[in-house]
Amino acid sequence: MDKHEELLIRTNTASFKDSNGMAMGFDGDQFLILIVGFICSLFLMTALTMMGYSIITAFVTCLFPTALTYIYLKVFLAHKPPHYQSDLLQDWIHGFVYERSLLQKENPYYSVMVREIVRKKIEENKKEAII
Repeated sequence: MDKHEELLIRTNTASFKDSNGMAMGFDGDQFLILIVGFICSLFLMTALTMMGYSIITAFVTCLFPTALTYIYLKVFLAHKPPHYQSDLLQDWIHGFVYERSLLQKENPYYSVMVREIVRKKIEENKKEAII
């Protein structure tokens, strides 16, 4: 890299027509999920302090909903293609959908086709070696 390229500031551009925007590093409205997780944490902290728990215990306990929400967003939603989460869940439950079925027999002509392709490649390599 040129030293001038290192000094360039690179930013993500989001065209209006093909983007839902970006906020807090998340595409579209995904940041709202994190805000809802944070609000749930605040309610949980308030409830725990009203029930008599110490403020430290309530604070540490309330970090979990926000942290789990953030991890969920980063792993399953942020910068992923549409329907990534449901496709991944379907793969975990049913296995990889697009693989060849165990009941489907192998193409009987496959080995013949492979042999022909390999034979043609060998002949081409021999011709190139002669030239």
